[in-house]
Amino acid sequence: MTTNIVIGYSPTDFFYVKAQEMDIMPTNCDSITIPSKEKCNIDNYGDNKIECINAALCENKDTAILINKLQNKHSGSDQHYLDTNQEYKLTLTNSINLGIGIVILIGLIIQNRNLQ
Repeated sequence: MTTNIVIGYSPTDFFYVKAQEMDIMPTNCDSITIPSKEKCNIDNYGDNKIECINAALCENKDTAILINKLQNKHSGSDQHYLDTNQEYKLTLTNSINLGIGIVILIGLIIQNRNLQ
């Protein structure tokens, strides 16, 4: 009994997935420095095209990994809540049933006792 957390994305929404399929994804994302906005603006884009694309791909991949981690953490919390809630409801139902049974038995004992 799980609930699916729906985040409005698909793994193929991230353009780094297509870059991996086309084998143009940079392998050294840890060493890539993100260029400044001035380096990657329209005026300077032609000079820094590869550097800007690689930085954007690495940044996109990091964001996708972060979203997946958050989604997995949230999904695990929801499942834990549902399991705990189900256990609580089962215990509550058992307690109510036992209480009602005890009251009925006491009533039957009192009604059927032999008064002499």
